[in-house]
Amino acid sequence: MLNHVLNICEKDGTFDNNYLHVQISSESAVDFYRKLGLEIETKKNYYKRIEPADTHVLQKNLQVPSGQNADVQKTGN
Repeated sequence: MLNHVLNICEKDGTFDNNYLHVQISSESAVDFYRKLGLEIETKKNYYKRIEPADTHVLQKNLQVPSGQNADVQKTGN
């Protein structure tokens, strides 16, 4: 389902990126999202009432760099 949403957002062309938060203790979730190509940034003391308080912000960039079209970026050519 997540791949479906990412594909719709990419085809739409008006989204720069998608992101979500994952508690740092959820290693299986982080592994899952990494396999889908999301990048990880950790934010310290993000949560106020949850332990551990740190979170991972996982992001998938959808912008196509200038001078490239979406087909070239997807195939890596």
